Order: sequence, then C-alpha cells, then structure tokens
Amino acid sequence: MADLFNRYFVYSPEQKKDKMAIAKRAGNTYAPGSVIIKGRQKQFTDIVNDMSNCKYGDATVVCQGDIRRIEYTPPKQ
Repeated sequence: MADLFNRYFVYSPEQKKDKMAIAKRAGNTYAPGSVIIKGRQKQFTDIVNDMSNCKYGDATVVCQGDIRRIEYTPPKQ
C-alpha cells in the first residue's frame, strides 16, 4: 500500500507550455510552483500521488517525499 502522504513533485516542459497557453487565452498568467531542495529552489508543474497518474510523458521527478515535510509554493494559475 502506498503511503498516504507521499507525493511526487514533477516538472514537464510540455505541461508548462500547455498551462501557459490556457492561462493566456483566459487573460491570466501561469507560474510554475517551486520547491526547496537542499536550500535551492526548483520549479515544478504538478504534484501527483503516483507517477502512473502523471499525464505528460516528458515529466521528470523534481522531489519526492512526505508532503507535510516539504516546503513548497503551489503553481499560480
């Protein structure tokens, strides 16, 4: 059984491009989220429970762990 609080923070250039296009059509802006890893800030486009739930094939794992212990800023849509 998977851990209830385990999450994957993933970054996908294709997903970022799609979300930016959708936001632009709606007159908004999109900014990827950020997660702190060893004191450095990294961007992510999605948070998933399992990599099989990731919709984009080019997605790479930026960070993985207990969501209660990871310092992050969600994407701005």
